[in-house]
Amino acid sequence: MAFFKKIFSKKDPLVVIENAYRQQAWAVVVSSAAELSPETLDRNPTVSAMVDEARKNLAEMNLEEAAARFAQGDVQAGREHLDLARQYGAGADAIQAILTQNMDESPDMDTESVSATPPKNTACTDCAGEQTLLEQAQQTDDWDLLLAGLPEEQAAAYRAKSDGFRQALQAAYAGQDEEACSLFAALPAEERDASVCYEQGAALARLGHFDEALALLDEVLDETPDHRLALDALMDIHLAGHPVAGLDERLDGIPESDRNAGFIAACRARLAWKEGRGPEVLECGEKALAAGEGSSDIVEMLAFIYEQQHQYDRAEQTLGLLSSAGCGGGVHSLLAEFWLRRRTHLDQALESFKSSARREPDNPRWVLRIGQAYLARGWRKDGIKLLNQLAGTEGLSEELREEIHRSLEKT
Repeated sequence: MAFFKKIFSKKDPLVVIENAYRQQAWAVVVSSAAELSPETLDRNPTVSAMVDEARKNLAEMNLEEAAARFAQGDVQAGREHLDLARQYGAGADAIQAILTQNMDESPDMDTESVSATPPKNTACTDCAGEQTLLEQAQQTDDWDLLLAGLPEEQAAAYRAKSDGFRQALQAAYAGQDEEACSLFAALPAEERDASVCYEQGAALARLGHFDEALALLDEVLDETPDHRLALDALMDIHLAGHPVAGLDERLDGIPESDRNAGFIAACRARLAWKEGRGPEVLECGEKALAAGEGSSDIVEMLAFIYEQQHQYDRAEQTLGLLSSAGCGGGVHSLLAEFWLRRRTHLDQALESFKSSARREPDNPRWVLRIGQAYLARGWRKDGIKLLNQLAGTEGLSEELREEIHRSLEKT
């Protein structure tokens, strides 16, 4: 369910880049950009400009730090900062200027030791067992990347936490939930606030220890009834098939406000969906959407019901609310699939499927959709060939094989 997905799901790099840029987390901007294809950056000039600015700032920061470290006599650190500066695009002249200046000021400095490219297979014998500057930088980048994927209010709270919390959270986000639980449990009593209880509860839930998880999440909600993360966790545990007693009462106990009204409506829409109460899904889902709680699952629920009711314009309009940032500049794949079913906007739908296939080359769903789009466009020979090739692929789900078979039967 959503709770288990959203803790570890891969964040959209474009969204992460924009969040990190606002926070001036330049290393996160650059590392996230590495996940994007050149074509995606070309289609997003604003994001491309953010990446260029981030690289320039990182290069300048590392040149300045290199000069400072050399001036302190820390040759190893200075050399590592020069290497980082080069990686971020600093020119040879700028690097050489730092070297020349510091060799002039320190004539006894070993010129071999300040080469901008450190020799391979060498180690610092004076700091055995310690992290190198590059390793420390990587850990900092990982932490900034993790925070950039969180809501800003949550990220700000987590930045102020201790190194112990940071270590535990990074273990959790790396999928090492058992280690994370041990680290959270080891935190001193004075640090065990709502953030710790929530994150430990989340990790326990992912391990399947639901009773222990619910005890911690209840502790959070007893103190803060409108703690959205903990409420989301309770909702998703319940929707995943582990009933949560008193969930309705928890929702009733949320303080009234315009902001909370939309959140409550979204929760009630999800509960109604699970229990098959379509009219209530529409009522609560539309209320949530009007209040700005347009999460993808609410949008998908409403669009599905509209389509079932033959309200095709409303279904299309609702699916249009889904973010297309992760689709290489095209429309969201769910809207593309709707168009395919309606036999409209087929060129745009086909481009969306191809973009999805480039991002997920091992996902047979997109090959199927491309083949179906070919058939819908009248390209019968190409469509049949692609679907037949897909049908011969090993490891397909039974559901997918049946859909391929139905598509071929219609030809």
